[in-house]
Amino acid sequence: MPSLFVNCNWKPREAVRPALAAAVEIEGKYVQSLNHQRQALWVLDYEFATYGRVRVKSPRMPWCTRLPRVAHLYPPGTEYWEDTRQETGLRHSTWFLFSGGAEAGLGQLITARYGYARFLDATGQLGETIRQGARIGQRYGDDGFWRAQTLLCEALHLLLHAEPVEAETFRIGADGAPGGRSDLVDAVQAYIEEHITESMTVADIAEHVHVSVSGLAHRYREETGESPMATRARLRLDRAKSLLLKGQPLKAIAEQLGFSDAFHLSKAFKKAEGLSPREFLRKAGR
Repeated sequence: MPSLFVNCNWKPREAVRPALAAAVEIEGKYVQSLNHQRQALWVLDYEFATYGRVRVKSPRMPWCTRLPRVAHLYPPGTEYWEDTRQETGLRHSTWFLFSGGAEAGLGQLITARYGYARFLDATGQLGETIRQGARIGQRYGDDGFWRAQTLLCEALHLLLHAEPVEAETFRIGADGAPGGRSDLVDAVQAYIEEHITESMTVADIAEHVHVSVSGLAHRYREETGESPMATRARLRLDRAKSLLLKGQPLKAIAEQLGFSDAFHLSKAFKKAEGLSPREFLRKAGR
């Protein structure tokens, strides 16, 4: 059983739309199982650590590894399967169940092809928002509804102002502001992506965008919640995951992305994702 299990259910507020119905947080050892889910409410499900895999809409859809700092949003009635049968580590998850997502505009985030939306939360602000909602429920019970409801609204704000990445995937910004990226951030990220296979320093980036190193570090972190080099590391690993799923060997990927060898790529991959490239492919069903 998990060492931490927080589960609060609030009584229905029919006049409130959207309205939080439940908040959950679990941490610790978790049962190894294959669960078929179909909820009557919207589900915003978040993982703090790599744990298990999921497939959505149909048993024929490919498995998707549940990665750290990533949330899944499922509309009411969505069928999905959660598989933790191969897991031996610890799970740390939190989620909201709520009504009124369509009225809030969440339908625009869901594509017919995938049936759900996926949100990358590099700064962890979405996960912390959901977790705090569960803790309020644990402390105050039904009397804490309006406090927790404000956190649901914060979470929905982050979702609705997330930046599209590809297909069903979005990236949550540092403050959830629509169009919040400045020309500086765009220039930095364009430079990093253009030179992703080359070695670089913060000084190289600062010289390219014509600001001081200290000015770049401060302004970039203020807008994105991470350093330029953290962005570079994340983008390189995002590219590595994509190439792995396309069947390219680790050695070739390391060469393409500027790692000294496959060992150093594997080490960086495991540090960031919590599992090795081989384990990542196994969990992805490849």
